[in-house]
Amino acid sequence: MYQHEKIDIDNSDVPVKFIVQSANTQNILRHWHQALEIDMTIQGKADFIISGKRVQENPNNVIIVNTDEIHAVTNIQNTSNVIALTFLFPYQFLKREIPNYDYYWFRIANANSDESKQKIEQLRRVLIHFYRLQNSTLRPEQRRLAQMNDIFSILKELTINFSEIKSETSNLSITTNLRILSQVLDYMGKYYKEKLYLSTIANKFHLSVGYLSRLFKGQMGMSVMAYLREFRLQQAFRILTNTEKKENEIADSVGFPNSKSFRMAFKRKYGLTPIKYRQNIKRSKNGL
Repeated sequence: MYQHEKIDIDNSDVPVKFIVQSANTQNILRHWHQALEIDMTIQGKADFIISGKRVQENPNNVIIVNTDEIHAVTNIQNTSNVIALTFLFPYQFLKREIPNYDYYWFRIANANSDESKQKIEQLRRVLIHFYRLQNSTLRPEQRRLAQMNDIFSILKELTINFSEIKSETSNLSITTNLRILSQVLDYMGKYYKEKLYLSTIANKFHLSVGYLSRLFKGQMGMSVMAYLREFRLQQAFRILTNTEKKENEIADSVGFPNSKSFRMAFKRKYGLTPIKYRQNIKRSKNGL
């Protein structure tokens, strides 16, 4: 997930995308999507950055990311016992079930009273029940009915206990900024293997370098070129951990000018050179 993400559930038996994150999950760069996202860590820790604010997700914390909120995940605790749940409620499903959904804003505040703690605990129970249904002995049709019951229970809890009604929907300037960002990120995602410069990207979209820099830093929390480097490192990490390609081959395939610059950037981010990182993963898999 690197930018504006389209949530596809065509191959699912239920109208919600459900993801179980486990060990060796990478940090997730800032992105946004129309789906409503709910995250809950059962084991492990991570930091969420939502609309510029840092929120630590400890075990059993529930975090809500609203439609089109720019967010990222960092400092993921990569241990063998990490279990984190992500629920993505597609926008069209939400609009069908909640016609005035665009005016809703969801947030879980600090549990300062027994009543608020009970409300959060009730939501947790439904989320965990949905997760446990994945390994239940129910017949497929029975499991689907149980999942659908949980999905509507989650929506009920959110709309009754964790929502407020906005006086207006997202303003035009925010929508315009996200559209520009989406185009820029799509372009970088398509051409990241090539030599890209800030001026090249700005000219492509008829923007001044200064305007693009301010817009990108303001919305994404990092510069255009820093984001491009992070994106390339994400692609390199995937190749490194799933193939036997050499450093220079990986560097060339993701847009680094040479293996030295790739090695330095990788070590700065992951604490080890690419080769040593791969060796550690192999040892871990072999139980050494």
